[in-house]
Amino acid sequence: MRLCILFSFVFVVVDGRKLQNQQSYRCITVYGSDVRMQNCQGGPFQDWIIEEDGTIRNSGSNSCLYFNNGPANARITLQPCTYNRDGMQWTLVDGVLKNLRYNWCARPNTASNNGICLGSCTTGDIRQNWGEDETEEEKEIVFP
Repeated sequence: MRLCILFSFVFVVVDGRKLQNQQSYRCITVYGSDVRMQNCQGGPFQDWIIEEDGTIRNSGSNSCLYFNNGPANARITLQPCTYNRDGMQWTLVDGVLKNLRYNWCARPNTASNNGICLGSCTTGDIRQNWGEDETEEEKEIVFP
């Protein structure tokens, strides 16, 4: 008589995603207590998790993208994810990163130390187009 035992394990590795601007090909990066556009190199300060509640959290700092009341072209900043949820509600649909409170879209602001700002959403504006570099991988390993 032969006994055969089968074990099956599924490992899911989720590293988040880089948010890369499709005009500059630079990524949203945590820089101290701020966010800036920098060359995409990976790592925890370019690793963004889009949460089900609409917040976008950085895995390296555990802080969220935030926009406070301000005029168009005002900077997007970084705040603790529990700070003021109104300014932290975002959507990323068809490459457009939109703040739901103001209904404005994110784009690089090169005049402001490589920061990121919000402005009117313009269809076809490549400055407002963000790609998601997903690094999610699922592996199934079966041990006979």
